[in-house]
Amino acid sequence: MSRNRVNNIIREHFKNMKKYSRKIIKNFDEEVIHDFRVEYKKMRAFLRMKTLSKQEDGPITVSPLLKKWYQWAGALRDLQLQQHSILTLTKATQNAPQKYLAAIEAAIKKIEKKLVALPAISSGEGKARLSENPLLDPFVKYNCGVIRTILKEQPYSDNQIHQVRKSLKDIFYTIRGLADDFDDIALSSGIPLKTEMNYFETLLDQLGEFQNKSALLQLYSAEWTKHADSRELRTVNRLISAVKKEKAALRKEMMIHFQQELPVHLDLLCEGHFDVLIAAGKPTSK
Repeated sequence: MSRNRVNNIIREHFKNMKKYSRKIIKNFDEEVIHDFRVEYKKMRAFLRMKTLSKQEDGPITVSPLLKKWYQWAGALRDLQLQQHSILTLTKATQNAPQKYLAAIEAAIKKIEKKLVALPAISSGEGKARLSENPLLDPFVKYNCGVIRTILKEQPYSDNQIHQVRKSLKDIFYTIRGLADDFDDIALSSGIPLKTEMNYFETLLDQLGEFQNKSALLQLYSAEWTKHADSRELRTVNRLISAVKKEKAALRKEMMIHFQQELPVHLDLLCEGHFDVLIAAGKPTSK
């Protein structure tokens, strides 16, 4: 595939990050923060693809400033999600742990100040460019191998589930970014590529929810609840139980995917030969 095409895709994701970063510091909207982080992950997927395409080079990394924006924005979004989770779970009882929520709010304000203080993302931050034509097929197969190795192990740790999500995202973002129109694209089995991509998109949404629950539980650590009184701690413990229950239900769904459905869909997608047909303007399998 043309390196110019991939460079243009990377450049477009970078432009979107610049746009979203300016919007973030206006009102710290959760959806804008989410959109910024998605653009970062899409750009990172293409940079990882380039690194794998020419292994004698060192990895192409994003700038420290972009990483700071990504990390602080992620920390802020986790705290915002925690606020909403608590208010939703305590809506019926009107028994929200106010001291704990105050600690969360103070942390939110602190991160908002850090984001405002960060230098603006400049054009120089997006200077990483590909010097040679990258290959999609080795990148897809590499990530399929990572996922297949994890699927052989049970029970799966939270870190392993998160790694499956990361590898699936790299596959999903690069194929979707390069295959412009799925309607007329079929895999060698005859199954439309669009059908498989829809499956992976649904699975990625569920994996994202699972990761969110893990992040919420980390925010119930003793460091965050040390100022809560005994009454609030009882409420916090009930909230922890509720989130754990939600997470357990999501894990159960993940196990069905990992043990029954995902291996089949992974085989269908990962045996594709995208590079030749993308170069011809119509990416498909054999």
